[in-house]
Amino acid sequence: VNFGDLYEDHEDIDGGIEKVDVIGRATGDGGGVITISRFLENPTTRNLQICMNTAVHETLHMFGIDHCVYYKCVMNAMDVEDLEATIVNKQGTGVKRPSDDLITPLHLCPIDLRKLEDVCGFDVKIRYENLLRVCTELGFDSEKDWLQKRLHCFK
Repeated sequence: VNFGDLYEDHEDIDGGIEKVDVIGRATGDGGGVITISRFLENPTTRNLQICMNTAVHETLHMFGIDHCVYYKCVMNAMDVEDLEATIVNKQGTGVKRPSDDLITPLHLCPIDLRKLEDVCGFDVKIRYENLLRVCTELGFDSEKDWLQKRLHCFK
């Protein structure tokens, strides 16, 4: 976890190098970093959820899970400009606030859930119960609702 801004060098269309903001980066060999500086500026529930999504996303990359192209899940790729557009500043102005559809869910799709289960070995029902407790405490209502529906399937 880094408290400063993160940048990557990217080649532009003219062959020059430009600095590009990143929120987080990770590799399948266990290395990763995220910045929380933008989220600390205004610690709203929405910004906390974006920060947690980023941390979970990058951590899952460290377990060797790549971007998801099958379902809407925490492993969907998101462009940093889209992500930054969702972060609300202290004044609630100056940053475009798009629909909540831009924020990836905190949960995994069935395919990536199975990949993580293979790597870590856990009970899915217990995992969902623990996540429900955390999401309830943090006020992540859409995640709480999703988890309650999944847990209902276990009955």
